[in-house]
Amino acid sequence: MGSTDPPGAERRRPAPPPPSPIVHLSFSSDASCFVVAGTSSVHWLSCDTFGLRGLYQEKDARKTIAAAAGDMLSLKESACATMSCVDSTKFFIRRWKPGYMNYHWRYFEGEKTYTGGEDDVRAVRVHGAKTVVVLVDRLEVLGCRTKDTEDKELWLLHSVVTGGNPLGLCAVSPGAPFTFACPGARDGEVHVERWEDKGEVAGSVVAIRAHSSRLASIAMSCDGRLVATASVRGTLVRVFSATDGALLQEVSGGA
Repeated sequence: MGSTDPPGAERRRPAPPPPSPIVHLSFSSDASCFVVAGTSSVHWLSCDTFGLRGLYQEKDARKTIAAAAGDMLSLKESACATMSCVDSTKFFIRRWKPGYMNYHWRYFEGEKTYTGGEDDVRAVRVHGAKTVVVLVDRLEVLGCRTKDTEDKELWLLHSVVTGGNPLGLCAVSPGAPFTFACPGARDGEVHVERWEDKGEVAGSVVAIRAHSSRLASIAMSCDGRLVATASVRGTLVRVFSATDGALLQEVSGGA
């Protein structure tokens, strides 16, 4: 059951670390806390006190947590999504209601199941009420049903064909409006979408021919205006404008 503490409350005792190996580690956009996930649990911890802000434990022994994502919506609310898998053949994406100390299964806001093969899930991201699922050949943006329905299935808002993306590359800007960058349909191409604030459709799409070889890394600035990329060759890091795709800076690997 969930804690009796009010939403956003923080326990005084530090939480035990998740079992290794660690599969995810990231900071919230406001740098107030960080989320760390092991193969069986996900912990929200305060950056100041390391006190527990949120906890999810996978109770099904058949499932292993493979990825997690989270961010702070406000001082008292967090957004959290988890990805669990069974023998890399079935993937379970769950989105949790904000504000609970314990992300118990009763409090999940929505879920979606993917079968392996073409539906091989590699990563998950969150932005406000949206959940981004990164698969080997595409990216899906999911939303939750309205509160007046019992349907808990996450529904598809948008899909982008990415070609081969075995690394699960995807960068999501923590700020508004919702902006993300992922591999395009061709090797070395970056697909950038900037959605209208609070909208459910892409407002602008930019295709950037960043490199001639396959991408190895994508990063995005907090305001979603800059995109940095590197290829598998590892010789150059390039910074582009996310609004028009213009090359702004290039740094060689030996610099």
